[in-house]
Amino acid sequence: MSSYQNTRKTLPNGRSSGSFKKQKIEGPFIALTREILESPAWKMLGASELRVLFRLALEHCNQGARENGNLTVTYEDFVGYGVSRKAISKSLRILEELGFIEISAQGRGANGIHRKPSKYRLTWVNGNLQPTNEWRRIKTKADADAKIRKAKSRAKEAGMPYRR
Repeated sequence: MSSYQNTRKTLPNGRSSGSFKKQKIEGPFIALTREILESPAWKMLGASELRVLFRLALEHCNQGARENGNLTVTYEDFVGYGVSRKAISKSLRILEELGFIEISAQGRGANGIHRKPSKYRLTWVNGNLQPTNEWRRIKTKADADAKIRKAKSRAKEAGMPYRR
């Protein structure tokens, strides 16, 4: 998969010509649009949530950008990417409440053959499923804050206090 990125042409004197040339982007990629980056939901994400989200995005790229909805990332994968083990579950809950991910198949921790990893979908990414962009439902910072409080209370009920 590839796409083109516009870059400005540079004149010999070092100034920009004002026109663009196309530069090819090699390999699978995920776009973060201005709309996402300026959204109230995005602005409320902490470091752990961003790392979890970027690890899921990396898995999407690793699978050829064709398996959205079937992204399998284990806790060990998250830890290897720099996410604190204590923050993984809560970060996933927050990302799900804010509408950036969907847990398409709930996994379970166990010993040996009974262990089953969860599967995830990035809601704004095209792939084998159309994007649903649930994060767009959050219109204000107060809405996002309420969703985060809800995710934290769910985590607390499950016995996982969350400190941000």
